[in-house]
Amino acid sequence: MTRSIVYLVFLISSTVCLELWEPQEDMNVMYRDPSSNALRHARKRRSLAESPSSSSCQQDAQIPTVDYTLQNETNRAIEIKWVGKGGESILALTTQTQSLNLFGRQMLFANPSRLWRWDKITGKFVNMSGVIRGEAISDPGGILQSPIDPDYVLLIAFNRSKMHVSYDGGKMWKAIDLSFKIRDVKFHPIDKEYALALSSDKKLYVSTEFGQRWGKIKDNVDAFFWDQTDTSRNGDYHAYASVDVTGRTDVYKFTLREGSVRETKTIFEGIYRFLVLGKFILVSSSEDQKQLPELRGLNVSEDGGLTWNRGKLPESKPGDYYKILDATKGFIMIHIAANSKSTGTLYASDGSGTYFNPVLKNHLHAHGASDFYRVFSMEGTYISSIAASDQIIQTVISFDRGGHWQHIAADPEECSKQGIQATDCQLHLHGSYSQSQGVQFSQGILSNSKAAGIIIAHGNLGKGLKYTGLDIYMTRDGGYTWTKVLDGPHRYQMADSGSLIAAIPHKGGTALYYSMDWGACWQKTTFTLSSGFHVTGLLIEPSLKSLSTSVWGYFESDNMWRVSFVDFSARANRKCTLDDYDVYTHHIKNDKNGCIFGHIEKYRRRKKDRICYNGADFDSFVSSQKCSCTPEDFECDYGYKWEDQSFTTCIEDGDFKVAARMYCKPNQLVYNKTRGYRRIPGDKCQGGVLDQFISTQTAPCSGNPGPKSKHKTPLPPDTTSNTKGGSKGGSSGGKVAAAILIPLALIVMAICGFYVYKKCYKRGGERKYDYKYSMLSQGDEDKSNLLDDLDDDDDEFKS
Repeated sequence: MTRSIVYLVFLISSTVCLELWEPQEDMNVMYRDPSSNALRHARKRRSLAESPSSSSCQQDAQIPTVDYTLQNETNRAIEIKWVGKGGESILALTTQTQSLNLFGRQMLFANPSRLWRWDKITGKFVNMSGVIRGEAISDPGGILQSPIDPDYVLLIAFNRSKMHVSYDGGKMWKAIDLSFKIRDVKFHPIDKEYALALSSDKKLYVSTEFGQRWGKIKDNVDAFFWDQTDTSRNGDYHAYASVDVTGRTDVYKFTLREGSVRETKTIFEGIYRFLVLGKFILVSSSEDQKQLPELRGLNVSEDGGLTWNRGKLPESKPGDYYKILDATKGFIMIHIAANSKSTGTLYASDGSGTYFNPVLKNHLHAHGASDFYRVFSMEGTYISSIAASDQIIQTVISFDRGGHWQHIAADPEECSKQGIQATDCQLHLHGSYSQSQGVQFSQGILSNSKAAGIIIAHGNLGKGLKYTGLDIYMTRDGGYTWTKVLDGPHRYQMADSGSLIAAIPHKGGTALYYSMDWGACWQKTTFTLSSGFHVTGLLIEPSLKSLSTSVWGYFESDNMWRVSFVDFSARANRKCTLDDYDVYTHHIKNDKNGCIFGHIEKYRRRKKDRICYNGADFDSFVSSQKCSCTPEDFECDYGYKWEDQSFTTCIEDGDFKVAARMYCKPNQLVYNKTRGYRRIPGDKCQGGVLDQFISTQTAPCSGNPGPKSKHKTPLPPDTTSNTKGGSKGGSSGGKVAAAILIPLALIVMAICGFYVYKKCYKRGGERKYDYKYSMLSQGDEDKSNLLDDLDDDDDEFKS
């Protein structure tokens, strides 16, 4: 019988260690290399059986394929990125680096890189290595792309003092010599021309011409971010940076116009780390740096650093470990564990990021890995994992932004087939934690906002997560019900707004399985590359608007990279009409007829039995209808807290001194009086009990001293607040002792505008081969895990 993943907890020298039972089977071991974050395969004997498909409803239909070989290409690492508007081209950059020990020092050397470009119109690969003149390009992250315009591409040289720029999707290139060595680059969220760069000697630069010219902003910079809420209504953009000054580190805010620094402000003095996510600026600092420098706390601003609030995190104490998991939807989700234990509590903040409420106990975040996942195809849905009372790891899902969590019910018929008792008939999904523990599979959960309600994942049935027996499961209603669609681990992708799903068995081969009816039936096609071809990736056009996919890999015989393009357009040869679609309602299976966060959203989805394509101009959104307000649509306003666990009444919080300035913006004359409530972030309800919770009365801002800057809101004297947790994310709760500050060490992590899958393979002896595939321009999907484009430990607070 396959063992479930079980914790063994030992107390050794006051350190909590988490161990895992080793599986009896002899199988491949996949683990994360902490030095590179790459996924590395250690090839061992396999005993993992894979059945390629659970069933086929029709006879298999062969799909046309076109194969290419990158001739004479033997560099061991490849980075592949879709570029150009509409995903019209692919750039493939090959690199090879090696480390040598010279005179007792490890030195890194790089071979000349090669650049290949595939064009959708010509259907051919062209060797464009001449444009980089035999130079070595940085690996990893040698190809950078604007999140605003997919035609804008940068190549960063290995020596970090030169770049190559393209403004037309890689057709033409311009070499640019730099006066500094680049350490990190961040593109502006709304202006394709603007970029920030940090040099190796900690100088911050800005470019207004996508890298052609750079101007220095500030010296002694540690971390930097663009303002994620910039609108440029007056032509100004804003950036933030932590700057080393004499004896401390401060947070600066820069106002930029046409590449020049128009204004510089210090918005917070004396910090340890800071992070910008969505509308929030998060700062780790000590309340008393002279007397108690080791006691640190979380400070939050939601107005660009004008005002600051001390985060009220209940049940916290010195030595706790913090991990910010999401802050992109108007509130903060944060994992807190005592003394860096592998299990802790998941907290959700209110809309101000000030009050935090415990929403999930025994939440798993171990060995730097978490299965926490925000679903993009269904608003308000999150998936994560917990350590149950018997220490078995289980998957849980929430449909209301973490307010309520539940296990995923499995299909009783499927459980019966597998001999699983009804009491243990649950579905458990595998993510980064399973991957870090050697469970054999290729990728985690997949969802996309363009494919409403669709989620695909590796999972197993039973009481908890297992090492083996993984299959592919899929839901078409955003996670309420799930069905097994493929046997064994696979690589999988969606195309054409989800109407096409393609999958390749994890062990490789020359068979590709596809479904054009939302996973109900699967057919097989083969690509023409011969046996012995090692598949390393499945890549689809990034906007999900095409019916083509590409399979990448290599032959051990010659070590050359190859790609096989599979075009499904002949299979779906007509464009869908309105008669081909059903209207799908988000959360239709909840107890409110789909109403969530004050509105009902409806989307258009192709009917299962219609074989047609959506096309590039397809828009799935149909309508958004507001619901009548109920008490569940509100949270406590700033300076208020829930009176008790009934979550029906908000009372003034004596720890916070509420004044008119808290509600007034600069130069504002009047503000709306509060009744102690406000809508939860993103809620759109109207009517109903709205007038009972939200006041329409105004009061003058006269005497308003204006928003505070530079300093945080002082903590109150020693008191205990007796608010408690409950089902609403964003409520206040727990005991907060003002004398005990939260030690946090905020480390930065950024958001990229693309997916990167990075894996290293051993091929013969000690030779290692890497590949990285970018899904690029997938919108907020790329920010799902907050794992995209910054340092590895960006979002951690740790004493």
